[in-house]
Amino acid sequence: MYIFLGNLSFIDIVIATSVHPKFITMVLQNDFTISFSGCFIQMYVYLGVQTVEGFLLCVMAYDRYVAICNPLRYSSIISGKVCALMVAIAWVSGLLIG
Repeated sequence: MYIFLGNLSFIDIVIATSVHPKFITMVLQNDFTISFSGCFIQMYVYLGVQTVEGFLLCVMAYDRYVAICNPLRYSSIISGKVCALMVAIAWVSGLLIG
């Protein structure tokens, strides 16, 4: 579960740092233009990481479902290797869809 929480914290940091620096620069310098490539990169990072967050929340929900419904078999169903695989699948699919 801590693997999931660590990734969720990292995702929140990336979401905040993908949008706010350019917004602060725009407000302080009174320059409201952005290049197409800068806009595209910012939008891709934001949408991709938001998609990863959604997939990760689904994986966390499945983890809690297994922990509640199968408490005696939890460690055999959800091992460290399975956790890492689910997180990797969430990242890859989220960044590809984004």
